[in-house]
Amino acid sequence: MQSPPVASTSKQLAQARIVLGVAGKDDYFGPLVISALYVDAWAEAQFSMLELHDMALLSDDLMLAKSEKIKAICAHALVIIGPTNYNKAYETTHSQESMLAWGNVRAIVNILDKATCNIVVAHQPGDVFIIETALAKKGRQVMLKQETDTRMDIALTAATVLAQAEYVQCLDQLAQRIGQSLPKEVSDEMMIKVGREIVVRGGKNALAEVAKLQFEVTKAILQIEGSNA
Repeated sequence: MQSPPVASTSKQLAQARIVLGVAGKDDYFGPLVISALYVDAWAEAQFSMLELHDMALLSDDLMLAKSEKIKAICAHALVIIGPTNYNKAYETTHSQESMLAWGNVRAIVNILDKATCNIVVAHQPGDVFIIETALAKKGRQVMLKQETDTRMDIALTAATVLAQAEYVQCLDQLAQRIGQSLPKEVSDEMMIKVGREIVVRGGKNALAEVAKLQFEVTKAILQIEGSNA
């Protein structure tokens, strides 16, 4: 969708920037998802009409619908690190922050291939040194800004909605693949219960296909008497 030129007359309309979002970072089941949006004054004005500030109150269906509207407003990119690849990468890096940073680099470069911009705003950028070094090696110079409160920037909320909607869809696809419901934002007790059901049926390898094994809850899941995991 082509963004028409808009005169930036409001102080609330910031200069053009790439905005990053993340989902699945603190979730045991499902992928790590990074999103990037190219946001100019026109796009930001459109976001203000989508009622995104109450994101925590959005149902999955409504979030998916708003995500499609966000995609239609501006250039965007999604980087999805599924559980299998996530676990393999973690064995090498031993750092989620490093993986988040590399995912952000991929998303940023994807946007820079579509638009010219030298400002990047993120709530959870990951390892900043990795991002700046990797982009410099690719000949990309950007200024990375970290915003601690997503409520201060509606574009950050939009990027988070985009990432969260993709996470929800990926989680559902994983659940359908293994024939097992995969909960999000639940207690450790529920994660252990579901995790053990998966391990009993398919062993640790089956768990690694749907969960981030770095989390401490994995130890409790694998402590199944008589398990072949």
